[in-house]
Amino acid sequence: MEIGNAWNGIGVVRRILGDLPGARDALEQSLSVETQRRTLMGIKMANLNLAEVRECLGDLGGAERQFASALESSRKLGEAEGEALSLTGLGYAQLLGGKYGQALTRLKKRRPWRAVRPMPKRWPERRLASPHALRSPSSGSRPGLRP
Repeated sequence: MEIGNAWNGIGVVRRILGDLPGARDALEQSLSVETQRRTLMGIKMANLNLAEVRECLGDLGGAERQFASALESSRKLGEAEGEALSLTGLGYAQLLGGKYGQALTRLKKRRPWRAVRPMPKRWPERRLASPHALRSPSSGSRPGLRP
């Protein structure tokens, strides 16, 4: 097993177990290894997972940067699914950060990839698990606005 992939797996498991700081550390290690090895697929996966963790930690700027990096890797790979996930995640992070115009632009750029592959079952769970999605309406968030 590749070291970068192992760190990625550790990060995903830590996120599932609720250890978000530990997940962030493991995924940053994965990204470092994959960047040194210059493996686009590994870089993309580490960025996507790290973006989700940063989003859950409330680091929306960091989540945007990671989703943007995943988007760049997906486009270089010519991978429509990764591009769609990256664009959706980037738009959602911008939406949570109050950047409604940018979010709308990002969400409109998504490719219709559901026709090729069904929506992953874990996708809605990720959105429901986000602490931002659970804010009350009085806190200023708009939890009903999710892609």
